[in-house]
Amino acid sequence: MNHGMPPPRRRRKVAAPAADIAFAAEANSLSVDGIEVVQVVQDMDHSVTLIAGKRTIVRVYLSRPAGANIDVRGEISVRRTPNGAAQNVPSLDTARVRSSQNDNLQAKREDLALSLNFRLPDALTTADRIFIRVASLTNATTGAGIDCTNCDTQSVEVKFKEAHPLRVRLLKIRYRTPAKPGGFVPTALDATLFKSWLNRAYPVSNVIFSDTTVESDIKPPFDDNTSNLVNAQLSAIRNLDIDGGTDQRTHYYGMVADGGLDEQFMRGSANEIPHSADPTAVASGPTGSSGYAWDTDGSYGDWYGGHELAHTFGRRHPGFCNGNSASDNNFPFEHGQLSNGDGAFVGLDVGDSALGVPMKALPGHRWHDVMTYCTRQWMSSYTFEGIQRRLAKEDALGPSPAEGVAEMSLAAASELEVNMASGNFVNVVATINLTQRTGKILYVNPVSRALTPAPAAGSDAEIRLLSADDQMLDSFRVPVKLNTCAESSKDQIGIIDAIIPSHPDVRQLQLLIGGQLIDTFRAAAATPEVSNLRRAETSDSAMSFAWDAPAEAESTNVRYNIQSSTDDGKTWATIAVGLTSPELSIDRSQYPPGSHVTVRVIATDGFTSTVTSSETFAVDEPE
Repeated sequence: MNHGMPPPRRRRKVAAPAADIAFAAEANSLSVDGIEVVQVVQDMDHSVTLIAGKRTIVRVYLSRPAGANIDVRGEISVRRTPNGAAQNVPSLDTARVRSSQNDNLQAKREDLALSLNFRLPDALTTADRIFIRVASLTNATTGAGIDCTNCDTQSVEVKFKEAHPLRVRLLKIRYRTPAKPGGFVPTALDATLFKSWLNRAYPVSNVIFSDTTVESDIKPPFDDNTSNLVNAQLSAIRNLDIDGGTDQRTHYYGMVADGGLDEQFMRGSANEIPHSADPTAVASGPTGSSGYAWDTDGSYGDWYGGHELAHTFGRRHPGFCNGNSASDNNFPFEHGQLSNGDGAFVGLDVGDSALGVPMKALPGHRWHDVMTYCTRQWMSSYTFEGIQRRLAKEDALGPSPAEGVAEMSLAAASELEVNMASGNFVNVVATINLTQRTGKILYVNPVSRALTPAPAAGSDAEIRLLSADDQMLDSFRVPVKLNTCAESSKDQIGIIDAIIPSHPDVRQLQLLIGGQLIDTFRAAAATPEVSNLRRAETSDSAMSFAWDAPAEAESTNVRYNIQSSTDDGKTWATIAVGLTSPELSIDRSQYPPGSHVTVRVIATDGFTSTVTSSETFAVDEPE
């Protein structure tokens, strides 16, 4: 009997082969190729020191066996001990994982988009060990979790080391021309980018930074001696600052605007490359809008300043690109690069979002050490570690010449190229040309606290102290600090920055090279007297000051040094040196809004001085 249409035949489910299931699961999973913890430059063995408190990025490198490209987010777990409580840190962005790049770890390290990146919270970068592994991975498009085949076994242990701060005082040098009487001076952006670059590239977590604008007599077109003149001015200012209570470990850098014209480019230099801890070395260099295709932040003064400042920490030229002298025979990488051709070391610029500087990976075989003259400059592991060691030795000096000796061990003191002393001294700063046997004494100032270069028994340079009637009172051999970046084919030029014991009868100084007299300084006939320091005029950008001085002062060797204090006279910072007229305009921008400032004028004949001070005033208030 027909009972209607038969029921449809149902398709039977057939179990997939076990191998197919395993392949599908594997295609949707990821594996960890490696974990790298980096601040400035690093290799996968983590041989580069990690600085406690410095911005730190964890880069996780991932692979997938097959399938389309996938964008991934994730979390890492960070522990203080292998089995301690974990703190999870989310990724900053996504990583593009491509199966075509399996087994190509170097390509992933050299492209920030190909790694999963995490910024460690500051609390996890204190001086201690941490243990890191991947906690979870997520498909950034769907939000679905992704299996990880080896996250439980791939981990890294690193240690952070306490570091010493970098102390820098930036002097923005203003020079004037008939065509621009208002002068050329580095911009606020130049100074800000310089500070940012030091924070990002140097082996420190703390940059103690200050800046001011000072007048200079330099004039374009500039030559190799221009940086000598700037360095001489920096040295005189630095010694007055140390005498005024500034931390003696502070490094001084002078920045000169190029005015946008090639002929106004001042070639930079340091006045010394000290063999051991010696923060008396100063340096200067140019700045301006970047004309380099690889430098897009708007100023080349940042990395250029990083190069010159590194000289004052004992770093030399490795001898690569455009006349870079080969004075460092120990540089370990070919062609001046951050790494050899194997790409073992890769740089990382953590960037500065406030300045529009993005974070980026810097392939070690394309980027070069900052001590070369090559393009694409950054800090190699070699330079990074060298500056870190020097910072530690300099920190042992202590903040003050009067206090430092007591704080240091005899063993530490014996390694230094400097002496610390308090008493009655004369600071003599001169430019010098050893080839031509010429020189000029530029600044002579009495000081009572000093960080001085070590004795220079074998030097050809000599300073003699004479009385008013030409009787020689004493004689000192003094070191010559040669220009570090001068072309080898040109004259040997540099400066003398000497701190010598004073004498109650001294009224003259003589500078000699090889026994030949090259310049004489004579004091004014009488100790200068100054009074009635007052604010003469105030604008949005400047404050003008004037003071009373004897009418004959301008025709003698009387000079005026101007200092200001924002801490009720505990410390004094020099804002002008060697003035001949009793007036000065001060850049207001160097003082934060709300600052209370005291200004003082030190009038000196080189051996004695008098001082007059202003009332303390709020920098915001009108005159």
